Amino acid sequence: SKDTGYPVANSQIRLPFKNPPETIHIRYRDISGAMRGPYRISFDPAVKSIDADKRILEMTRNGWLAFRDFNGKRLVYFTHLMSYRGAIAEIRYGLDGAGLDRTYEFPPFDGAGTAKIGPDVPTYIEVPKSTRSVRVQVIYKDGTQSGIVIIDGPA
Repeated sequence: SKDTGYPVANSQIRLPFKNPPETIHIRYRDISGAMRGPYRISFDPAVKSIDADKRILEMTRNGWLAFRDFNGKRLVYFTHLMSYRGAIAEIRYGLDGAGLDRTYEFPPFDGAGTAKIGPDVPTYIEVPKSTRSVRVQVIYKDGTQSGIVIIDGPA
C-alpha cells in the first residue's frame, strides 16, 4: 500500500464452484510479524454463488424488467433476472396493479456466475398494449423473497 510501503494483502481465494462444501483453515502473519490463526471458515460454493447473485439482484431492482414496444406489440423483458437465475426459485408478477397472480417460467441454472441465455431461456412476454406497469417479486433459492418491485412502462 502507498501508506505503509508493504504489499497489499490478497483478501480473496478462488475455489472451483464444483468443490464440495468444506472447511478452510486460514492463518497469516500480521504487520508486526505475529502469526494469526488458524481460523476455520465453513465454505459451501453453491450457497456462496446463490448469495452473490442475490446481492446483485437486490442492488439492481430497477433493472429487473424492461418494457419495449416492437412491431405493434408491447413486450416485457425478464433478461436481467434470467442472467442471475442461479439464485431464483420462482418469479411472480402481475400487470397494472394486479396481485402477483402469474409465474414466469424459466429453466433452472445451478452454475456459478452469470447464467448463459441460450435459445431455451425465455427472455420476454407479450402483454396487452395498454399495460403501464408490472409488479414483480422474486422467491430466492434460500427461501427468502424480495419485496415487490413495480416497473413502470411507457407513458
